[in-house]
Amino acid sequence: MAIAEILLIIACAALVIGVIVVSVINKAKGKPSCDCDCSACAYCRTCRKKDRDGLDE
Repeated sequence: MAIAEILLIIACAALVIGVIVVSVINKAKGKPSCDCDCSACAYCRTCRKKDRDGLDE
């Protein structure tokens, strides 16, 4: 294996680990996992909670 291949593998692993860490942190803060406002999403837990509570945006 060349040094470039090793560096590429390390960079890809760091990217995947970074995405996982950010997802865990966002979940701990209670943020939804999607990046949208969920106004058209019937399956988003955040939207269903707002509908259930009777709250509007």
